[in-house]
Amino acid sequence: MALALLLATAACGSNDAKAAEDDPAAWKAYDAKMATWVECLKTNGLTEVRYRGHSTSVMNPKMELEGVPAEVYNSHAAWEKCRPQQPTDTDRPVPFLSNELSPEVLQEERAIAKCIRGKGFPDYPDPEAKPDPSRSPSRYDNAKENPIPGLDQAWKDCRKELGLKSVDGG
Repeated sequence: MALALLLATAACGSNDAKAAEDDPAAWKAYDAKMATWVECLKTNGLTEVRYRGHSTSVMNPKMELEGVPAEVYNSHAAWEKCRPQQPTDTDRPVPFLSNELSPEVLQEERAIAKCIRGKGFPDYPDPEAKPDPSRSPSRYDNAKENPIPGLDQAWKDCRKELGLKSVDGG
């Protein structure tokens, strides 16, 4: 959750990137790949999964899905079975946002993660310098759609305790 907010930066686009972003045929092909992936997930037991539609402001295709229960992350066979159908950066007209963290942000995020683990979330993961978008998601990756009681408050408390500015300005 916090990681997604901090990572929501992208390089300014070139004319080629803008043209690709506005190419309906390219997005139609990407949407078809996403539909194939979602159908595989549904066929293999994740019956509530839906594709929200493409977005140019996401870091991986899982962020364009909804209806994925938090308890199935990292534990449902459909993720592995359907991995070959999962669209990649090269399938998109516009690449996913970079999710590589600077050393400063990585240090800050690791301190937040350690603090959150101390506030009752012992499995809260440490961020990686360059996360692998093909990894199976953790239950925390989808915390906005499937809120985890107390996590948002723990995140805010940790930022305050660590003397970090809140993303919402607090």
